[in-house]
Amino acid sequence: MLRTLARTTLVPLFFAGLFLPIAQGQIEVTIRAKYDRYLQYEPLDVVVSIRNELGGPILLGSEEGSAVLAFDVEEILGEPISLADDKILKDSWQIASWKTETRTFDLLQSYPIRKQGPHRIVARVTVGGVDFRSNRLMIDILPGMEIARAAGMTESGSRRSLSLRTLVRDRHDFVFLQIQDEGEGRIYGTQNLGTILRYYKPQLRMSSDGTAHVLHQSAPTRYTHSVTTLDGRPVSTVFYSSTENTEVALVEDRRGRLKVTGVKPYQGDPMVEPVRMPKPQPQDK
Repeated sequence: MLRTLARTTLVPLFFAGLFLPIAQGQIEVTIRAKYDRYLQYEPLDVVVSIRNELGGPILLGSEEGSAVLAFDVEEILGEPISLADDKILKDSWQIASWKTETRTFDLLQSYPIRKQGPHRIVARVTVGGVDFRSNRLMIDILPGMEIARAAGMTESGSRRSLSLRTLVRDRHDFVFLQIQDEGEGRIYGTQNLGTILRYYKPQLRMSSDGTAHVLHQSAPTRYTHSVTTLDGRPVSTVFYSSTENTEVALVEDRRGRLKVTGVKPYQGDPMVEPVRMPKPQPQDK
């Protein structure tokens, strides 16, 4: 990974009760993401590592702190994207001298990254008026391919539209559930439901209890049943295997609630765990 390092000399700095010159010292900042392709409105997690070689501690995310963390986010074919109202750091972050600390940030919570296309992201730590920048992270925001659609109504009467979208990355197809309120112009969740195989047509249906159900084939011998509220809150994720000569399907019981038929408990890879869904946060379109 290419690293861009900033160096400076003999700049006075006052922090944490210390008068500390930045002399032959530096802060090394690196940024990385799990993927280089993301679905539009999907949580955009980046991992930032900061190494402090200034000879004294630095404190970020506090009014009394000595340093500021920011991101330079830019549409390559458009304008820079400014920080929204939310703070990047929800609490203070102190990095001791000659130590390296790492944190993960969902940039979608702080920057209105809405448009499709390539984006350039740089992490920046400012100390005493001096900027220390990371390597340049390049990601592509894509619309994905819609493969199913449904609609639901919340208890308050708000109509939500739901869609299943697929995106190829790392040579695998991934399927996402996206929930939006078109009247409010808000996205209530874009959740990665895991890998998908195209042999089985995925099902997206609403249950009488107001939850959205997705059934898809996630591996040659595995089916995944995901349940989500209309506010984008994950309820459950269960794995199944199919039974012989029986169609795998979502069917309604007498109360209008959905269950999976034609399956048995999954007995495959014991290391398989439910999809880890991030806590949803509504996003304005």
